[in-house]
Amino acid sequence: MNLPFRQTGNHVELLKRIVRKRLPEPRIRWLASTYEIGDGYRRIYHFHVRKTAGTSLDAAFWNLANLDLLDFEKKTYTCKNGLIIVRGHKKRIEDGHYFYASSHIPAHELRLPGRTFTLVMLRDPLARVLSHYRYLLWRLNDPDAEAREPFFDELEPELPWLGESFGDFLDRVPREHLLRQLYMFSDSYDVDEAVERIAACSAVGFTEAFAESLEEIARRLDLPLSVRSERRFQYPVHPTDTELARARVLLEPEIELLARVTELRGSGGGKRERSTSSWGAGTSRSPSRST
Repeated sequence: MNLPFRQTGNHVELLKRIVRKRLPEPRIRWLASTYEIGDGYRRIYHFHVRKTAGTSLDAAFWNLANLDLLDFEKKTYTCKNGLIIVRGHKKRIEDGHYFYASSHIPAHELRLPGRTFTLVMLRDPLARVLSHYRYLLWRLNDPDAEAREPFFDELEPELPWLGESFGDFLDRVPREHLLRQLYMFSDSYDVDEAVERIAACSAVGFTEAFAESLEEIARRLDLPLSVRSERRFQYPVHPTDTELARARVLLEPEIELLARVTELRGSGGGKRERSTSSWGAGTSRSPSRST
């Protein structure tokens, strides 16, 4: 595999032999300074919105270092194959000494260094909220959840949001989680601000066209990325038509956001993944896959 190092002398072979999980800070800074990615980028950062197949996107990059989700169960960074990977550590993300990083931290709380290739995956707002609801039901009820979910304990504070129905969930889930795609890019839930910030990202992908989005990212970065799934589980949900209609009303600002982002991409000559009129239209009553 061709690794994204600036080649000076014979140090590329040295970098390939670096397999230590922890490195001294001076070595981290030096190693990160060797990265040359795509068209002059020094690092990659993913604004990870929950339940948008973001972990699958992470996994495509982690795989370059032969890592997976379990490698981050108890740590926020690691290094393998000469690649420094960071997950969820604000200071390390802002310092910029890594090949790839991701977190759920809102964009308005981060200050990324220059020459960072930024990514975000977006999803039909109703499908994303149903996926979050399904995920928590699975965590609560599936006897195998603790063995299969590395962050089983971290989900405990969210279980009271469930109540007895999807309607209860809509009543209880905090707004910043209900409208997470919007809140990720605007702390005031301003659609105009969020559209502007998303438009400034280096790449915008869509869950509904994940493979095509990943292929385009791989092409632009000249990296051998392949689709990998870190989380796949089944748990049926049965929202009523009334609950779904209410959810669409609550999600209207985010539905507008997705429509405008899709329209903006279309007007810029990019491939249009789906019609802007379809955001939030599906019922997603009992899909078998959750991401």
